[in-house]
Amino acid sequence: GNWIGERVIAGKRQRCVSSTKAEADKWEAFVDLHGQAPLDGTGASIASPLGAVAKEARRNREGWKGSHDTSLDQRLELVLTYFGPQSALDCLTKQRLYSFVQFLEARKGRDGGPLNAKTINRYLAVVSALLDYGRDVGYTKHVVDIPWQEEGEGSLLFLNREQEAEVAKHLSADDVKVLRLLTLMGTRAGEFFDLDAGQVDTADNRCAWIRLRGEDVKTGKGRSIPLHDFELARWLKASIEAGTLTDHQRFYRSFKAACAKAGLSSKLNVHSLRHTFGTRMAKCAKPAIVQTLMGHGSYKTTQKYV
Repeated sequence: GNWIGERVIAGKRQRCVSSTKAEADKWEAFVDLHGQAPLDGTGASIASPLGAVAKEARRNREGWKGSHDTSLDQRLELVLTYFGPQSALDCLTKQRLYSFVQFLEARKGRDGGPLNAKTINRYLAVVSALLDYGRDVGYTKHVVDIPWQEEGEGSLLFLNREQEAEVAKHLSADDVKVLRLLTLMGTRAGEFFDLDAGQVDTADNRCAWIRLRGEDVKTGKGRSIPLHDFELARWLKASIEAGTLTDHQRFYRSFKAACAKAGLSSKLNVHSLRHTFGTRMAKCAKPAIVQTLMGHGSYKTTQKYV
């Protein structure tokens, strides 16, 4: 009464047992297209494979459900790809976690350098959260010590006024406007570069407003950001409508090149402009206002700026 999908994945023959032919065909088509089993754990021979637990946790776990954090989804995907979506939760042994850390240490970040301890801990936090969720709902009793990496003190990278002016000298006129907008708004890069014209509200004669919808932000909770430079707001709205606003990757490359020409740290990136907004706001506004404008889910995050 079952239909079986069968494919060779990474040199090993794997099967998917399904109740319908359509499900088995869908599984085989996915493997044919991607060269790996679906990340939802389809076809596993155990009751609650890692992929299925991850899918359920992403939907139900407090802090994950309703979140539109693309970086969380990227970390989940890497964890599932490394450990195998059809694996049991008990496969997350200390030895395998050490190997996972070594795998992450060999990867390169966006700036071309190795991943730092803080970033590696973010991946380990996903593993820890999956195990916690599995225990909470009764899928496993498995417990393992997570090999957290020691993080240095670190610092928030941001631009002072003079540095911002120096960087602007090496950017095009339109990129200078984007630079200014990001330091005035404090949005995440994804929030800014995915804006549509309807979210730039210039109807208020006191200031313009950037209206971020819940589905567009990391926390899933929308917010409105005042923008007192009407000229910049009108330019932003017109650029979005005309389709001429630069995209994230192009601005990232231009900004990094400008920082290099200005003799600034190679670790500065587009997210540093959000830090720039946060550090400036913390000097003139109450912490609760900084938290609201930046869309922080926790005051602990805001406290770094304060």
